[in-house]
Order: sequence, then structure tokens, then C-alpha cells
Amino acid sequence: MSRFRSVSSGYRRVAPLTKGVEVNILFIIIAVVAIILAITGGLVQSLNFLLWVGLILLALAVIAWLIRALTGRNTT
Repeated sequence: MSRFRSVSSGYRRVAPLTKGVEVNILFIIIAVVAIILAITGGLVQSLNFLLWVGLILLALAVIAWLIRALTGRNTT
């Protein structure tokens, strides 16, 4: 594509991208990457918390099963 545009009186130079536009595009890209990293970081923290909760509940279930098995209590 030519940098010149045809107008009725002849050719006029079309301005290239200005520095302000380039800065805005760069800012948008950085913002999108920051939002994605924030979301994934938050998801990793919440999944880590849920993993620990699951492990604690599993330990409590095993302890309860051992107590019931050692005491000989029959639930049927």
C-alpha cells in the first residue's frame, strides 16, 4: 500500500502511525497480559487452598474409619 492517497487536487502524504498510538497499543497488550496473569495466579491460589482442604478432610475420614474399625462398631 502506498503512503500516498489520491485526492482531487493531487497526492497528499498519509501520516504514519504516531508514537501515541504505538504507546496505546503497547499499554493495551501489557494490560491484557497482566489481567491474564492475575486471573491464573488467583486460580492457582484457590486450587492450592482447595487441595489442602481436601487433604485435611481425607485425613479426618481415615482417622474416623480407623476409630470405627478398631472399636469394632458394626453399622449394619
